[in-house]
Amino acid sequence: MTRRAAAALRGSGVPADQLWPLLDTARPRHVRQAAHRILSGANGWTSLKANLTLVGDADASLRHRARDDLAAWRVNKATTLYTKPPEPLRDELAALIDAAEASLGPGGAAELRWLLSRIG
Repeated sequence: MTRRAAAALRGSGVPADQLWPLLDTARPRHVRQAAHRILSGANGWTSLKANLTLVGDADASLRHRARDDLAAWRVNKATTLYTKPPEPLRDELAALIDAAEASLGPGGAAELRWLLSRIG
């Protein structure tokens, strides 16, 4: 049921600020998974933030999904971004990259930092 709801809501314009709390570790896995699915299907910067939020997660399923989505983001979405994110979001993304460096590896983190600084 959650999967169908996520599919229906994807692209529906549900404000991302209502979905971020659903990624919290206190939420059930299926709720977190649905929120990630919707957020990762949003615009490029929202997708990056969602994936960076979960790439180091304790839940292996969510962690692997975020890692796979992040790899796809690098190929498919990063190349379509022509404007930098707003300054507060850029700072937040930089902090998430720093926090996820162990999961991303030094090369992956460096690539994301470079992309963040060069787009726009």
